[in-house]
Amino acid sequence: MSADDLDRYLAEYASQYPTLITLKQAAEIAQRPLATIYDWSSQGFFDEFKKPCGRERRLIRDRFVRFMLGLEPTSASAE
Repeated sequence: MSADDLDRYLAEYASQYPTLITLKQAAEIAQRPLATIYDWSSQGFFDEFKKPCGRERRLIRDRFVRFMLGLEPTSASAE
């Protein structure tokens, strides 16, 4: 994938989603069931953040898009 293609993907999702996305939004981006995203999260495939006053997990949108395109190493593989 060229840098221009990656920039196009990132710009497309930046116009539709905030910088920190919920796991539900990640499921929409990935076009996968929400349960799959929870499984990937539980397996440590990507870094996540929890809101200070809540339990909802958030992901960095651009890193998640890169992960879906196979361009971002998973957190689990870095160990």
